[in-house]
Amino acid sequence: MTTPTRIPELRPEIVFIFDLVRQLKEGRIRIPRFQRPFVWSDRQMIDLLDSINKQYPIGNLLTWKTDEQIRSLSTVGPVVVDTSVTGPSVYVLDGHQRLSTIAGALVFDNSDLSPEESARWMIYFNAAEEIFEHVVEQEDVQPFHFPMTRILDTFEFLEECQRVLTADPINGRKYVERTQAVARAFQNYKIPVIQINETGMTEAVEIFARLNSRGQAMIADQMVSALLYSQEPGNAFDLATEIDASVSVLSVHGFGELDRNVILRALLAAIDEDIYRTDWTRIASNRRQDFVERLRPVIPEVRDSLERAAKFLNQELGVSNDRLLPYAMQMTVLSSFFYKEPEPSKAQSELLSRWFWASSFGGWFGGANPSRVNALVRDVIDNVAANRVNPRFTAFDLSRPALPIPRSFDMRSARTRAYLLVLLSLEPLDSSGQPIIDPQSSIHVYGPEAVGYVFNTDSVKDKEIARSPANRIVRYSPHARAQARTWLLDPALADRSAIWESHGVPTDAGDLLARLDGSAFLYVRLAKLAELERQFMEERSVQLPPTDDAPVNQE
Repeated sequence: MTTPTRIPELRPEIVFIFDLVRQLKEGRIRIPRFQRPFVWSDRQMIDLLDSINKQYPIGNLLTWKTDEQIRSLSTVGPVVVDTSVTGPSVYVLDGHQRLSTIAGALVFDNSDLSPEESARWMIYFNAAEEIFEHVVEQEDVQPFHFPMTRILDTFEFLEECQRVLTADPINGRKYVERTQAVARAFQNYKIPVIQINETGMTEAVEIFARLNSRGQAMIADQMVSALLYSQEPGNAFDLATEIDASVSVLSVHGFGELDRNVILRALLAAIDEDIYRTDWTRIASNRRQDFVERLRPVIPEVRDSLERAAKFLNQELGVSNDRLLPYAMQMTVLSSFFYKEPEPSKAQSELLSRWFWASSFGGWFGGANPSRVNALVRDVIDNVAANRVNPRFTAFDLSRPALPIPRSFDMRSARTRAYLLVLLSLEPLDSSGQPIIDPQSSIHVYGPEAVGYVFNTDSVKDKEIARSPANRIVRYSPHARAQARTWLLDPALADRSAIWESHGVPTDAGDLLARLDGSAFLYVRLAKLAELERQFMEERSVQLPPTDDAPVNQE
């Protein structure tokens, strides 16, 4: 990257949000392709609208005005952007998530969206409770729900007000007055915009990368994608799009929601770079072209290695999705192996399997610093993948003892995910005695909601055991909200003994369950679950935890 010949001009201004939305639709404000996709959660979207309504500051937007034609997004959320506009354009460098949320909430003009995609933008002002909320199903819309997409246009706004007054003559006027206050708040709201002029793309992108970004914090893959971005003829490079393609491949195998940095780190490992490096702006300044030339040819091979790693997790280890993978970095390590050795020998597969379970139960990644993880990646490439007959680890201790069963059930914890894999290996049965259909997929979709409670935690005297894994059970249906003790005691169960055993429920604890002695029952079950874990570990050559250790909660 050369030293800029012009000093960048920074021009601050204050802009009404309606003007920003209008300019976005007209194609005068655009989102460059090197920005990451829209990633905000529903909660973040609602919080932003609430902040605008309350006139709270939501941070500056950083834009870059240029005559250069930069590849940009043709749609921003549900808003179709006119990309045929010629002349100078303004590109959003910082503020994509906020601007997309505002535009998506106030405008909906994209009929090509799927129902799932459309649902994200169906935001209403609930005038009864004075909150913003998503309402997906039309039959759930009440008279007090005012669609935010009808705030902008005066005629649409008046029509909607009339609908509210007609639908609820008693409360309608109150709802309309509250909605009018919201409309005024949005009409009067201004956002500080800092516009960069008199600079080229390289300098503009570096300014972007150096930001302490507000809203959704900038992450490494976004920074690297921006700094390495080029659309020069014959030398175009768009890392963000390449990472998107790898995400699509991983999605097929259940791992599409992994942190994108997993992919970036797999790429860095393939070119023998520090997978945790942070000095990206210096790389961009000093050896950007060299870096791109080394990175470009390995991208397809790393994509293949990520897919092989995902298949290995699916087929050899029984881990079918990212919600059950104890550590995201395990994917990077496996990808590094398969990049070097696409077809592992039996000895290599067995060693990788033992390593996976030892690192999952032992909490290795939870306490490893970047230097140790980098050393492990090099070890996997240089010693495990390079030796088909007698592979070995030098940077990982396979005799490291496992951590005890976790003290509380928290699916954010790697140790809890390892425990869940044990529970799923029992092939849990439903209330009819048949295997539950694809419980791993249910956990992937519904998360903790797919693992219900045996007892209501408030009904158990010992609150510590009430929070433990012993009080959680794989639901035979994610929609079955009844506490498990109800159906476990159902006299109509086809084969009570087999069903209980398949859920790690001790068959000799029926009296405790029937008497609703939650604490005693859960302690008995916890002991059984710990024993089942030990059997699982022994079968996979994992060093057992000390028997006198109490359960702990470990990441």
